[in-house]
Amino acid sequence: MRTRPLQLSVSILLSLAAFFLFASASCGATERGTYFILDASGSMWGQIDGKPKIVIAKEVLSGLMANLPEESPLGLTVYGHRRKGDCGDIEELASFGQADHQALIASVNSLNARGMTPLTGSILFAAERLKTVEEEVTVILISDGRETCKGDPVEAAARLRADGHRFTLHVIGFDVSDEEQRQLEAIARAGGGRYFNAADAAQFRSAAEEAASATSKADQGRLRVLALRNGEIFQAALTLRAEGKPPLTAATVVAGDDLGLLLPPGTYHVTVTDGGPSPQSKEIDMTVEKDRTTEATVTFDTSALKVTVLGNGEPRGAHIVVLLKDDKDEEITEANTHGDNPVTFPVPPGNYDVVVTDGSVEPPARRRFEDIVVEEGKTTALTAEFAGGTLQVSALADGEPTQAWISVIAPEKGDEIAGARFHRDEAKDPANGRLSLQPGTYDIRIQAEEIDGGPSVAFSSITVEAGKTTNLQADFSSGILEVAALEGGDPAQAWISVRKSGKSDEIAAARLHAEEGEKKVSFTLQPGSYDIAVTYEAVASNPVRTSSAVVEAGKTLAVATELSAASALTVRVTVNGKPSTSWISVRTPEEGDEITGARIHADEGEERVSFSLEPGNYDVVVTAEEIDGTPEKHLAAELTEGGSVELQAGFEAGTLEIALSGNLIQAWISVLDEKGDDIAGLRLGGDEPLQGRLSLATGSYLVRVQPEAGEGEEREYPGITIETGSTTKLQAGSD
Repeated sequence: MRTRPLQLSVSILLSLAAFFLFASASCGATERGTYFILDASGSMWGQIDGKPKIVIAKEVLSGLMANLPEESPLGLTVYGHRRKGDCGDIEELASFGQADHQALIASVNSLNARGMTPLTGSILFAAERLKTVEEEVTVILISDGRETCKGDPVEAAARLRADGHRFTLHVIGFDVSDEEQRQLEAIARAGGGRYFNAADAAQFRSAAEEAASATSKADQGRLRVLALRNGEIFQAALTLRAEGKPPLTAATVVAGDDLGLLLPPGTYHVTVTDGGPSPQSKEIDMTVEKDRTTEATVTFDTSALKVTVLGNGEPRGAHIVVLLKDDKDEEITEANTHGDNPVTFPVPPGNYDVVVTDGSVEPPARRRFEDIVVEEGKTTALTAEFAGGTLQVSALADGEPTQAWISVIAPEKGDEIAGARFHRDEAKDPANGRLSLQPGTYDIRIQAEEIDGGPSVAFSSITVEAGKTTNLQADFSSGILEVAALEGGDPAQAWISVRKSGKSDEIAAARLHAEEGEKKVSFTLQPGSYDIAVTYEAVASNPVRTSSAVVEAGKTLAVATELSAASALTVRVTVNGKPSTSWISVRTPEEGDEITGARIHADEGEERVSFSLEPGNYDVVVTAEEIDGTPEKHLAAELTEGGSVELQAGFEAGTLEIALSGNLIQAWISVLDEKGDDIAGLRLGGDEPLQGRLSLATGSYLVRVQPEAGEGEEREYPGITIETGSTTKLQAGSD
């Protein structure tokens, strides 16, 4: 079942009813009758102006049946009306002939849209029902979509006509997409009929009139177009245009006994289009006369471009693009030459540019052939010749293969134009380290990837010749530097950095994961002098120990750095004897710079915090964060190697409860310590409560009350004493 936006209006379906009446009237006057194939698939429940399409279709068909003369030859097949998902749900409601119209109306009104869209099955079903009818019958297929069951409706229609079935198949598309329209058009062409697209009411009305006229042989003639390609008959698309009428689509004849199209007399502008990769069209004017057949033969002799691609005189794979020579240089076809060389492109006669790109060499080589003329029925041949040479590179470290990156550099610009990797594990593979290059002169840089620091060897002005191989080998030497970091003889967690002596740039670095059992880290380095920095990560200050080393080719040098055993510092903080949330800062005693810090989260059950530090002297600053004014305490800690120290900072605090009274309804409250420093404050009144609390360290304070709403002058309350665990109350503003 399909669902999509609806574009068809009720007026179009009303035009459809008029079409049926007009068509049937024409049929009644001639020997040719009409056989309808109606879509009752699930998609017919889509609505048009709020009304389901299946309801509108039943109303239209019922009205048609009620007004038809009983003697009018008529037949009707419906699909998709009984079962969901059943491609065999096809039923003939009226066999071709003089049908019982009232019984047929009752059958139409009982239809329900349920299932699939078996176009192929419906065409074959109708052909089987009509095979005993002697006169030619016009079949009109009405569908709002494409085939949804297995089958090829285009092939089925063409085969039936080729087998001698006497019918003409027209197709009317209801509100279909571009893709659906293409299939429905092809069905009409294969069935010797025309396609009518209902995009709006006006187009539908015109199409209905044309389709109706196609049901009668009276006062008509035939148009027969034969298409030849290199002397062979093939089916091409036809578009017919006549003044005051919409374009019609059909197809050329494919057999000698094909009678062609039945049309009203008149002059038609006919466009014949072949179906090649680059479609060609030819236009002719044809006049249809009553009771006569007008014939024309249109030839499409193949014109072509044949492109051969050679590399060093041998067939080579390449990418070929054919451009139509015009203002836009429009690409009309392309291909890659692999097994097919040369490649032949069937193209219409004309003027072309051909671009051939050889991607097998670096940088890719390109040739453009301009203004290539292709004449009708002739083949124009081109040969694109390319040249290439090979650069074969290997890399050794201490005489053994080593992985390296190869850079090919354009000397004039210094840009890398090609690159490849020499793989140590594939040293015996002839393709390892091989590059295909355009002939020329290059600079080559080979960088060792398995030696820390990535040392490189440079070769200047290396010439690559067509059809020849240039060999290069880069020789590197290296030694091993093993670094261990120890704490009390045991491996320590550390970051190890290596620099060339006297240089600031780091060329190698690694982490020693002592917790994972690592005892050392190894570096592969060029011979030379190096500075080693070992950062002890197990302590907060990350102390660094430096040393020097000389690495020799083919040898291993082991260096061990002994780190001082870490010391442990633990800090516990209380307020009135209970754990309190606080910030602990560990600082250098001289400069006061913070080395590390941590928070005790008393609300999460923490009572203390611990630090791992180098031996030495430290200042420890404890800030009580639960006391307003965040008072601090400074403690001293002296740590010895491998030792531990525990410090405790105890704070005493009480509560100051302040309430506004009298005519004081809004004020800012400031609390000043004995030094006169403003250490805490709060706002009372206004949008805030008239009473508030502050947690303060024990001691004596001055409380300053600053009215904020023009309620008098500032007031001060000196000598407010805060005692441990007690609440001191202050009424501000009372007389």
